[in-house]
Amino acid sequence: MTKENDAISVWMDKKDKEAFEEICKKLGFTVADVIKAFVKKVIQDKAIPFRVKPEKK
Repeated sequence: MTKENDAISVWMDKKDKEAFEEICKKLGFTVADVIKAFVKKVIQDKAIPFRVKPEKK
């Protein structure tokens, strides 16, 4: 059985992306590692693993 892979693209603030990449690197992970772990946790729990509030505009 072969695994099928797919990609997700996300647009975000450049400074946020750079900060996130740096934190991941310092923790010994790639951005992809962290995003995949987040997705697996959401699927496992059927919930976001932290509280999310809508952004006030």
